[in-house]
Amino acid sequence: MSHPDDEDPAALFRAAIGEVKPLRKDAEPAPAAPRPKPRARMAERDEAEAAGE
Repeated sequence: MSHPDDEDPAALFRAAIGEVKPLRKDAEPAPAAPRPKPRARMAERDEAEAAGE
C-alpha cells in the first residue's frame, strides 16, 4: 500500500482512531514481602546424616 509523500502515516492513524482518553494511572506496586533468611540446607543435611552414623 503506497501513500503519497504528503500523507503522514502517523497523522492518518490519529485521524482513524479519533479522540482518546488516557488510561487510569497505575497504582504503585506493593512492597515485596521480606525474603526468608538463607539457610545452609546441605550442611544441615550432612550434619544430620553424620549424627545418624
